[in-house]
Amino acid sequence: MQSSICQHCGQAIDECAHTGNKPARPSPAPLAAAQLVETVDYYLEQGNWVFTADYHRKRGYCCGNGCRHCPWKGSRRD
Repeated sequence: MQSSICQHCGQAIDECAHTGNKPARPSPAPLAAAQLVETVDYYLEQGNWVFTADYHRKRGYCCGNGCRHCPWKGSRRD
C-alpha cells in the first residue's frame, strides 16, 4: 500500500509521534507542526494524518504525491 503523505509531512508526523510533543524546531515542511490545527489543517483517519485543502493552500505548492485534498490535483507549482 502506497502512502499518500509526502516525505516532508511524513517526517513532521514521525517527529511528533516519537517525541510525544510538537517539535520545538520547525519541521522540514513549510508549516511547522506547532502551527497545525486539527480539523482545519488536518484530520485523523484510522491513525493517519489527512491534510486538508486549506493546509495545502497555506503550504503554497503541490508536492506531486497525489494528496487527497490537493487543490492543484497533482500539477506541481513549486
